[in-house]
Amino acid sequence: MKNPLDAVINFFSPQAGLIRAKSRMQLENAERSYDIASKSRRNSGWFRPETSGAQEASTAFRLAANTGHELVRNNPLAKRARNVWASNVVGGGIQLEATGISDAKSKKFNEAWDEWAESTDIDFEGHHTLYGLQDLWMKTVVETGGVFIRNHVNKSKKFPLQLQTIEQTFLDNSKNGITENGTLIDGIEYDAQGQVRGYWLKSEETHTKLGKPPKSKFHKSSKMIHIFRKDRAGQHLGITWFHAVATTLRNYNTYQDAKLMQQQIAACFALIVEEAETGMGANTTSSDLPDEIQPAMVEYVKAGQKVTTVTPPKADNSNNFDIAIKRDIASGLDLTYEQLTGDYSLVNFASGRMGKSEFFNQLDNVQKNLMKPALDKIFRWFLDLYGIGNGVNGTFKADWTFPPRAAVNPQEEFDVLMSKVRHGMMSPTKAAKILGERLPHIIEQWKKDKKLFGELPFDIDPSKFASTGNQLDDNDAASGNKKEDSKKEETKPKKKEEE
Repeated sequence: MKNPLDAVINFFSPQAGLIRAKSRMQLENAERSYDIASKSRRNSGWFRPETSGAQEASTAFRLAANTGHELVRNNPLAKRARNVWASNVVGGGIQLEATGISDAKSKKFNEAWDEWAESTDIDFEGHHTLYGLQDLWMKTVVETGGVFIRNHVNKSKKFPLQLQTIEQTFLDNSKNGITENGTLIDGIEYDAQGQVRGYWLKSEETHTKLGKPPKSKFHKSSKMIHIFRKDRAGQHLGITWFHAVATTLRNYNTYQDAKLMQQQIAACFALIVEEAETGMGANTTSSDLPDEIQPAMVEYVKAGQKVTTVTPPKADNSNNFDIAIKRDIASGLDLTYEQLTGDYSLVNFASGRMGKSEFFNQLDNVQKNLMKPALDKIFRWFLDLYGIGNGVNGTFKADWTFPPRAAVNPQEEFDVLMSKVRHGMMSPTKAAKILGERLPHIIEQWKKDKKLFGELPFDIDPSKFASTGNQLDDNDAASGNKKEDSKKEETKPKKKEEE
């Protein structure tokens, strides 16, 4: 806004007035800046390096992984967080239902897949089924930051495909620079277009470092799967999911130790008894005074010795502070406080449900964007090997069933689900997947069970009884069916109306 001085200057010297106006506008623009990007006194001491996601991951991934290992080994909250994520993402296993142009071929393929997936032959090390490996992969991603899955062919097995699990830290990050084939960064080889050609992994067989230093071996990207959470564009390595809370977790351990010591000191009540001298001028009490105070200690001293009693401090109740720290840790791990601690005393039905809804959004992201692409590639590997000699081509499509999610109110949520199916807003197949089941398996098992029932009238059969218990029989009045009565009414001659 103009002031009286500006008006005078503009009247006598318009050019000087214009310069003043421009300068004022520049000053206002300088003041209209983001505080986060300013270098003012308030932001002094804030270290903000200009680095890319790849540079940050390259520098930190190995030490961060070692920190994650240490936390899971010795911190109960870290161990629980890792297990909670794995159990929610994988549960009892992410199952496949392949569909193709022929139901008979699809059934044969699914039976072969289930036989392979439920055998420990699938594991290169011979320990896990496919579902156990899925749990291992997810735990490794959370703890270490990333995991490799290697395609290994063992023709001595009925199904030759085996999967080898390798931690991301086995990358030979000493291999960097320009090569004839492209570029090497942290053991990852890129072609001229910047796409991954393969990985250089340390090939020490036992993973125990008992022999010579391991040498690295190149593995083509077509035979490898790299699972990690990509938080920034260009990031090529995963970082442990504890990166944002590692310091807090470590400090919380120190805080717990201090609180335990405070409780021990508060319990150190001691009683000092001064004895009278005996007739001989001496007493039987030892002349040595104690060097430390112990809980419930009783100490006898000679007469005349002066003892100063130190009252131990009262241990304060810091429950609210404990909860606040654990909430911060849970937020950094994308979990709820209740999931991290197992303490549900601070939530009611509504707040517990809202917290789970937020977590389920995160869970969808991990299942569909992290695990599903990896499983799709494993499916293609199996299809390529199984198709040889079995007349199978590439027309099959993978449909994955993720584990069911714990319901906050099972009866209400199940009724809503069934209402959507009854009103045509959801298919029975989709409803079965939400419940963690595969509809063809349910129908197949129902056929077997009904054959086992024989003529026994169990009211659990949905083809004969409604959910209310009424029999769905045309000749049963309890079913409310009046088809026979309506037919009789139609065939009955109508009386003529009397005038």
